[in-house]
Amino acid sequence: MEHILSSQLIISLFIILILYNQKSSFKYPSEKVLFYYLLLLMLRSTIEILTNNLSYLLKFRYLVFVNQSTYFLDGLFIYIYVLVLNNKKIVSLKTILFALPFLVFFSLTVLIAYQTDTEVLREFIIGIDEEKVTNDWNTTGALYFIMVITYNLLMYIYSLHLFNKGSKGISNTVSVIHDLSYSWQKTFINSWFILYFIPFAATFIVMYFRGVSSDITEIIFAITTFILTFILGLKKIKIRYEELKYNNQEVTLKKLIKPKNKYGTLKLDTDKTAEMKIDIEKLVGSIEILSDLDLNLASFSNKLNEKEYLVSQVINTLYHKNFQDFINEHRVDYAKKLLTENPDYKIVHVALDCGYKSTVTFNRQFKKHTGMTPTEFKNSFS
Repeated sequence: MEHILSSQLIISLFIILILYNQKSSFKYPSEKVLFYYLLLLMLRSTIEILTNNLSYLLKFRYLVFVNQSTYFLDGLFIYIYVLVLNNKKIVSLKTILFALPFLVFFSLTVLIAYQTDTEVLREFIIGIDEEKVTNDWNTTGALYFIMVITYNLLMYIYSLHLFNKGSKGISNTVSVIHDLSYSWQKTFINSWFILYFIPFAATFIVMYFRGVSSDITEIIFAITTFILTFILGLKKIKIRYEELKYNNQEVTLKKLIKPKNKYGTLKLDTDKTAEMKIDIEKLVGSIEILSDLDLNLASFSNKLNEKEYLVSQVINTLYHKNFQDFINEHRVDYAKKLLTENPDYKIVHVALDCGYKSTVTFNRQFKKHTGMTPTEFKNSFS
């Protein structure tokens, strides 16, 4: 199993060094959550590899004990991941309450590690190897693992409920808040349950009923954790693929692994950026601009008396989207206002007033930004 854990550790390092090697790698809050979860998995693998040796196990017994408490963090990470997808606040009383099991067990394990004599621990480990573990250990272990399994299962169910509840707010393309579509996010969350939780639960259920660990279940758990780690990297590559496709850029392996800033080394002056931000937001709030059927980056920049590449870079830097998506977002907001204030207004007229020559394009953009068609949105108020 050490070979599998070593492979998991290597692929974790690869993902961190290659896919999270620059500030732009953390464009989306959900990527930060997955990055820290990846670090947690990598830390566990490192401790497992080290403590397979008895001398290291006795030397680093604090880490061994503390490592057990981290199994209360998996479900918490999934919960926090869903919070950032739904643009909710992470730090709250509810999050603190959900973190209590980890905090309690962390404190207990540190205390146990401090009070455990090295020789007693050595005899206990030898007893495990010789299958001389007492029933008291089985009872204590069973209680711990039942709590871990129950906690993570409940956190998964609750997180999935929150995710489904907030699914209408998740865009079907890359946006400033959400890094992938609803279906991809749900697939990833379910992958965690199938590849991590189920093998984890099976491993310790077998351990309890047999009284000792099973090599087969441990190997399965190690392999599925390795696959989950690989999926974390695959998800990151998928994000970059969607960004390239969304911005009509050529998709190459080099761009997927190490994206290049399309503005090169061009740097924006802070004062200039702040000044342009005010002018851009003032202009995009104009009905004349939003209803312009022939609006493009050139005409928009001309009204600002700025170069096109500067306007494009400011919008990309401040709003993490291209010009067209920036305008469409404001047009959709304006369309929502028109539909809310004028329920009898025909969809085709709303489309034209919002700068769309075609109702097909209007419907597609409206659904992309709201999760529903203009007609569905209109009917929700009737």
